[in-house]
This record gives sequence, structure tokens and C-alpha cells, in this order.
Amino acid sequence: MSLIRSLKSNLLKLFNKSQIQFINANKVQKILVLKYDKIGDMIVATPLFREIKRNMPQAELVVLASKINKPLIEKNRHIDDILVYENNWINLFPTLLKLRKLKFDICIELEANFVSRAFFITKIVNSKNVVSISKTVGRYGLSADDIKVYDYYAPKKQSSHWSSIILSSLSVFGITKCNDQYEINVDNLYLLNAKKYFEKLPKRKLNIGINVKGQSVSGEISNNSLVKMFKEIYKINPNINIVMLTTPCDYEKVNIFIESLNLNYVFNSNFNIPEVASFISMLDLIVSPDTSVVHIAGAYNIPIVAIYSNEDEYNLWSPRSDITEIIYSNNQTSIAGFSDKDLINKIKKVIMNLMK
Repeated sequence: MSLIRSLKSNLLKLFNKSQIQFINANKVQKILVLKYDKIGDMIVATPLFREIKRNMPQAELVVLASKINKPLIEKNRHIDDILVYENNWINLFPTLLKLRKLKFDICIELEANFVSRAFFITKIVNSKNVVSISKTVGRYGLSADDIKVYDYYAPKKQSSHWSSIILSSLSVFGITKCNDQYEINVDNLYLLNAKKYFEKLPKRKLNIGINVKGQSVSGEISNNSLVKMFKEIYKINPNINIVMLTTPCDYEKVNIFIESLNLNYVFNSNFNIPEVASFISMLDLIVSPDTSVVHIAGAYNIPIVAIYSNEDEYNLWSPRSDITEIIYSNNQTSIAGFSDKDLINKIKKVIMNLMK
């Protein structure tokens, strides 16, 4: 271990705390939840907000959210206030000082591993107690078990879904039985925009959404695979609309691709995040790699065919829709290598189920 790393390690251990075992939920008046990461992470965390309010209705609940995931919780009835996280310390510091003045009883930190930035945020906010989930990876040569800088770490949950791991943070209050159903609450304006899009589509029996891209490192569904999929779906039931879920930067490229196919049942779309959520809520089926689209579909219980790289990722981030079909790729770190035949068969199975 280098000298600098050793110094950081020893300094971090100075912040270790004696662990508390229980906090009386009836005495908690203010709670801050740190959730300023990706869209899917926020969706999976929404059961936490509901369970906090269900078990501690007297407590004011504030969330520190990112700009990208804030729209998904702006209308959440369980949250009293939302502040926006800034990635730049100069811009973030005034927000943290504002939070500090609110004098929180509890700050809930939900990083999977020890993250220095999150630790510094909790120190500046200075709540009475900081509650966290169990960590997987430590820092500066220290294992996760060696770092106890927060007042409470939830017990480790092996092979659990990420939503269950997040909800385990409530165990410090003696809360162990929770409803883990996701919630998405967006402004009616976004819902109206999604409805307007559907009104322009041909009136057909099934509306199927296709999301091509997975997480940033997990790959995407190729054009060749898409063409096979489109044609096989049409064979099953020609009374369909297939809509590509497209990001703004890919919209023109996807338009060119769709026009080259000359298939009158395949369409493009271009929505912002809350509009995408509203749009997905109106679909009959979603096909997608493991990404936030999977969790949005789960929030609305929309049938889904999902592609995962491996079973560990599935166990941690599995869909919550009642009708779910899964395929895995032959690549442990990417969806590249999945079988077109397997994917099409799973789609056929769901469509046949919907047609009953």
C-alpha cells in the first residue's frame, strides 16, 4: 500500500462510529434521502419513500435528487420537498448548507459501495444519525466491513433485489415488512403528450415498444436483430404498432433506419424521461435490455421481455411486471451474444398470452 493510500486509510478509520441498534420511529421528525444517481436507481428506490411515510407519517421527507431523475418523483405524494444535486462542489455547497439548516434527524445514504463524496455530503448536512445499506466494496485498502463511518448499516441481504436492499435501511426502525411496488408520479402534461402521440398512430390491437440500448456498458440490440424481430412479430399478429424508444441524439439515425425498412407498422418516438414513463404506461408490451425502461414498465405492470447479461444482474435488477420473460446473453458483461431466436420466441409467448 502506498504511503498516501495508507494515510487516507488511517484517516478514514478515525471517522468510524459505534453502531446503534435501534431508532424510535415515533420520535423522527425530519428525514433526508440521498438519491442523486440514475433514473432506474430512483425508480427502484420509490418504495422507500412510501414506506417511510406509511410508518412515520409525522416525519417530513426530503429527497436530494439528480436533475435527470427528479421529474419522476415531482408528483410523489409521499415526498414533502425535493432539492437538486449538483455535481460541482461550488454549486452543490449552498444546497447542502440549506439542508444543514433543516436539522434532520435521519439522513439515509444508499450507495452500494463506500463513496467519499456521499460521506462528505453527510458530514456537511450533519443530521443526528446517518443510516445506510450494507456496502459491497470499501476504499483505500479497507474492506467494506472495516468502514463504519455511519451510525447504522443494514444487515447484508444475499441474492436480494436492489429494492429490498434499499428497504433494508428501515430495519433500524424495526420496519421489516414492506411493500416493494414501484411508484412513478409525473405531471399530467407529460401524460397528455404521450396520449397525443398514440392518437396519431394507426388504430391497431397491440402497441409494442422496443428499447434498443441497455446500460452504457451493456451493449444494444443490433439492426439485423431488430429487422428479424419486426417481421416475426408481424407474422404472429399483423394488427400491431411497433414503436422504437429513441434518445434525442439517435432520433435522426433511427428515422433513416426505419424509413429504409418500408414497414408500415414500425414507428419512431422521441420523448423526454417523464414523457417516456407516460408513454410506456400505455403500451401492451415492452422489449428492452436491462435498463431504466425495464423498471418503468415494472412500475406500471406492463408486460416485458428483457435481455440480461447474466443471472447476477437479473437477481439484482429483475423486472417487477407480472408478465415477464427473460433471456441471457453469452457474455457476462454485455447483452452482446443473445440469441435472436430465443428473443423472438419469448416475444411470441407474451403476445400469445395477451391475445387470449
